[in-house]
Amino acid sequence: MAHLSKGIDITLLQELSGNSTEFVLEMLRMYLTQLPEAMSELEENLTDNNYKRISEIAHRIKPNFAYIGMPETTELMQKLERLGRDQAGDPEIKTIINNLGGVISNTLLEIHNVIENLH
Repeated sequence: MAHLSKGIDITLLQELSGNSTEFVLEMLRMYLTQLPEAMSELEENLTDNNYKRISEIAHRIKPNFAYIGMPETTELMQKLERLGRDQAGDPEIKTIINNLGGVISNTLLEIHNVIENLH
């Protein structure tokens, strides 16, 4: 699977906020908390074979990636949501979750950089 993180783009957040730096910073800080928590939840539910919950988590965090200009990762979350909803235990679920860890790590670093640059 290709490396999905090609950098974040906060243009949509800026547009939605009317170019409010405070709003953008608040959202990015929220992502710094939410994304690692979601990753932990995905890993736990993968271990428990709780595919329904995996689908719910993917659905919940999918917009986060859309708002920071990561369409490939947004699509991946949509696929994970669908695979989890099917509850078939598709081996691709594990592959996606394993690859997502690296994507989230890189995304968090990029978010930190953007926050520093906005100050």
